[in-house]
Amino acid sequence: MTKKTETKEQILRAAAEIINVEGVFSLTLEAVAKKAGISKGGLLYHFPTKDDLFNQAEEDIDMNTAFLAAVATNPELLKQMAKSLQEVHTNIENDNINPIIATIVRLAVDGMYFNQLYGMNLQEDTRKKVLNYLISLTKEEK
Repeated sequence: MTKKTETKEQILRAAAEIINVEGVFSLTLEAVAKKAGISKGGLLYHFPTKDDLFNQAEEDIDMNTAFLAAVATNPELLKQMAKSLQEVHTNIENDNINPIIATIVRLAVDGMYFNQLYGMNLQEDTRKKVLNYLISLTKEEK
């Protein structure tokens, strides 16, 4: 892992902790920089705005939890996430997979994601088996 990646993860963990412990209204760039142990300039290098922090949330479970809290104060963030998800769904639909199978796979993966988000994780071996099965569905003929 590069230093840049480590710093970004450190920042994301700090932001998530602030939201989860102190609430979304306590999230400021200054508070995140302090919690992450970096300068505000260092934070701004990686994330120029709070929205940039939340946009990164799609890749980090702790930040996803924080993102849900943040949406309450800035519904525009939800529109950005919905747009990203719509792009993924469009790509799935255009993969020449049976549209019903594509929808089932998408919904199953969404369900796995939300279970993880809510702390209801599958055991690793079960998760792998489920994902492999879903992938095999996408390889069946139309």
